[in-house]
Amino acid sequence: MAYRGIACQIAGQDNGSTLGLWFSPVASHAIRPKGGATDSSPTGVEAPDAGANESHAYQAIRRLVLEGDYPPGSRLKEAETAALLGVSRTPVREALLQLEVEGLVELIPNRGAIVRELTQADVHEILVLRAILEAFCASTAATSMDDEGIAHLDVLHTEIEHEARRPGHDGQAKSLAALNAGFHRAVTGGSGNTRIAALLEKLVSIPAAWRINFWNSGQHREAAVVYHREVVNAIRARDPLRADAVMKSHIYAAKDYFVDQLSRDTAA
Repeated sequence: MAYRGIACQIAGQDNGSTLGLWFSPVASHAIRPKGGATDSSPTGVEAPDAGANESHAYQAIRRLVLEGDYPPGSRLKEAETAALLGVSRTPVREALLQLEVEGLVELIPNRGAIVRELTQADVHEILVLRAILEAFCASTAATSMDDEGIAHLDVLHTEIEHEARRPGHDGQAKSLAALNAGFHRAVTGGSGNTRIAALLEKLVSIPAAWRINFWNSGQHREAAVVYHREVVNAIRARDPLRADAVMKSHIYAAKDYFVDQLSRDTAA
């Protein structure tokens, strides 16, 4: 439901924010946390400055949800969350309203905010939107990114390739997820389209645990490396059609992986 609102917003918006999308520190071998609604109070959150406001609360709660500190089914209590963040209940309440619009939480009368579980339809819609937006950015970058930007993109890809092909080690998937996020942001930034960049930042992210599982898969990790190299080559060749097609194929492949894993998890 909320995702369809985002689709309409993208179609008709005149001013535009990533997804923190592509890809945090949650060690999990399950594609989706199990269980019903629970109370969750993550610790170690650094309190914002005294001037904390709705924006601080929104960013902090969003990060806690996406990084798995508040797993699906968790109940977000206004008073406890406000104390955790060092703010009053008002900015927390406003932040939860924003997160409901994004589809990350559900506000239930007499129960408060509950972290939503993403469905297969949600994941499909999120990543189709990302594919369209990021492919457009890749094609635009092919004609607008300067040589310095392309060189930086190549360095980012080389770092991902090196890390992906190292012998497995603790933290490798988390490291790859972070590098991957940087690569995708660099492509988006290279397009010079700040409105699409803003829309991508607002588009709901795939949960961190799922992204970690993706990068733990040798087959999909290697495929992502190849796609990234082709994106760099297309941008360097100033070939917008090729850049668009490769980026779209890359994100569609990730979409198929996440939808399939969610389907298997649901069946189990």
